[in-house]
Amino acid sequence: IAESETAIEKEKVNFGKEEIKKKENQLENMSLKLEEMERFAFGTNCILSELQQRVEDLVDETSRQRQRAAENEQELSRVKRDFESLKSYVSSLISVKETLISSEKQFQTIEKLFERLVFVQFFTLSVKFESFFLHSAS
Repeated sequence: IAESETAIEKEKVNFGKEEIKKKENQLENMSLKLEEMERFAFGTNCILSELQQRVEDLVDETSRQRQRAAENEQELSRVKRDFESLKSYVSSLISVKETLISSEKQFQTIEKLFERLVFVQFFTLSVKFESFFLHSAS
């Protein structure tokens, strides 16, 4: 009986050792899986950090672009005002040029009339002078 009890106890011990080995293997597998999960989590964390940095960079770039857009809008407004001012100035110059051309034409007309007047006066004077000398000579 003692031998059979010893055999039973040995069998229990062997069974316990096998269970311990199985548990050790399970623990080893779980440990490997845990390490793999830690590496995955670390990689995921790195990717998330990179994505966060990209988002921050995009936010900064968007802010800079908005600032540039506001500056461009102000510059466009200034250019529009300058354009309107130049347009008004050019219109004034065109008006002055047209007035000068009109005045020049009027001056040419007056000059022609003056030349005719001088010619008529000269002709009249020469006729009177000739008539005076003809009467004086007779």
